[in-house]
Amino acid sequence: MSADKIVVNVCSEIGLDEKSVMAGGLGELIGSEIKSAADLEKPMTGLTLAYNQEKDNVDLETKVTVPIEGRDVDVHGFIKEYTGNSGHKTHVLKAGTTAGCNPDYDQRICDVPYMEEKNDHKYWKICQSIVLGIGGVRMLHELNKKDSSRFPLPEVWHLNEWSGAFAALELMKIYGEKEAKEKTVFTIHTPVEAGQEKFDYGKVYAMLGDYLKGIDLRKLASYDRLNMTLLGVNRSRKVNGVSFIHSLVTKPMFPDCEYVRNGVHSYTWTCPEYQKLYDQHIPEWRQDPGALIKADIITKEDFLKAHYGAKKRLMDVVNDEAGEQKFYPEVLTIGFARRFAEYKRAYLLFSNIEELVRIVRRCMKYKRLQILYAGNPHPNDDIGRGIKDYIKKVGEERKDSINVWTLKNHNMETVKQLVAGCDIWLNTPRRPLESSQTSGPKAAHNGVPHFSIIDGWWYDVPIIGGERQGGWSIGPEPDLNNLWKGDNLEDAQSLLKALEFAVIPSYMYNDAFYLKGIGAIKNAAYYNSHRVVKDYYTKIY
Repeated sequence: MSADKIVVNVCSEIGLDEKSVMAGGLGELIGSEIKSAADLEKPMTGLTLAYNQEKDNVDLETKVTVPIEGRDVDVHGFIKEYTGNSGHKTHVLKAGTTAGCNPDYDQRICDVPYMEEKNDHKYWKICQSIVLGIGGVRMLHELNKKDSSRFPLPEVWHLNEWSGAFAALELMKIYGEKEAKEKTVFTIHTPVEAGQEKFDYGKVYAMLGDYLKGIDLRKLASYDRLNMTLLGVNRSRKVNGVSFIHSLVTKPMFPDCEYVRNGVHSYTWTCPEYQKLYDQHIPEWRQDPGALIKADIITKEDFLKAHYGAKKRLMDVVNDEAGEQKFYPEVLTIGFARRFAEYKRAYLLFSNIEELVRIVRRCMKYKRLQILYAGNPHPNDDIGRGIKDYIKKVGEERKDSINVWTLKNHNMETVKQLVAGCDIWLNTPRRPLESSQTSGPKAAHNGVPHFSIIDGWWYDVPIIGGERQGGWSIGPEPDLNNLWKGDNLEDAQSLLKALEFAVIPSYMYNDAFYLKGIGAIKNAAYYNSHRVVKDYYTKIY
């Protein structure tokens, strides 16, 4: 019997594979942790929502109900299993509303992650929070009654972001305030205001009704509006962020915040070419990704062969989408896979088009630069749509020098191709709004150097010889006494200068590019979810 505590990782999106429905990187992150727990034979499972588009979940034929607007809504349990490389099995339990006797409007609750419609007063988000938090806790306890060996009751409820915060209320009802808090920990994944979801108390009380009798929500979750993050934090014995700078940004709101640096599942995010490369030189990497710290033993010839193999595969995918030969393996290719939110500044590379074109024509052997994007704005984000349209327009107007393409699908399979096949991985958030970032570590697992604002995970990377290992930095070092000091113009100028005098010269000379790629792989030795899970068990659980 393992001495490790039994943990359930709660999040409204958990991505185990390409069939999982997710909104973005958070689902991939929690999925990575679940998979690493299986590899390491840790007693961790997942709890999420069963979205209506998902077809590969197994119905557990178990039902509970949750209160919404005075009616009982059926919540059914589904499961998706995962077998780790050790043979150890784990699973993700999913709470859904499509089965049973629910009317059509209740079956819609789990249509898409973070469902929201104009003028809905966040009705659907509150519904999803009730189903996940209250329904999920009830479901797990009901399953435990039927099969306690398969569904043991968690000793730790790990809540991620705001979406599962109502679980804290149900745990209070079951265990009492003191014991419930002792069983709960909370991870804050973003310092952005949009990540601190708030609901009107009138709407919440109307929807939950008698369920809230005896609970002083304003005491737990702020007076004016129900702050779901604050609810989760106040009902948890430990709170953590996901990088050093993120923890500093979070401390004014949550002073006791610790941090566990994020990472990704190595086997999932390493492409076939690099899997073969590591099997040849560092065969123990599959069981211990930390062994990638020995990447120096990989020869330049083997490294470049793997890189250009992955790059050719990506070019084939992009050209197939484009319907013509538009992208070429020999041309420097920059990748960017993020949601088109304004603070992520996908436009920063194009802040001075004339200067960018001059650099390309002066420095590039083929007088061209290729830039590949993957991502979409939020449906209600007009600014994000404008940024995406602007980037597309630049690509059309400057296609003689700058070849731009936005991949049609932003899913796990697309991102896998992109992070493995690009030459450089670009990250341009407005500091300090990047909590951690996971696409950079995904690229690092495939030897792709990072080119980034010094924020999130990139701040924490070791500095060797005056540069961060495995890439290049954009903008000045952070002033830890004034993290909010930032300037679009200064960052844009720094980006173009580094591109001209550091990034392009490195790409042009194989020795320099090889050394940067080896540094990136060494970063992957730390920024992997095996290390994350071990840290959670020793520091948080």
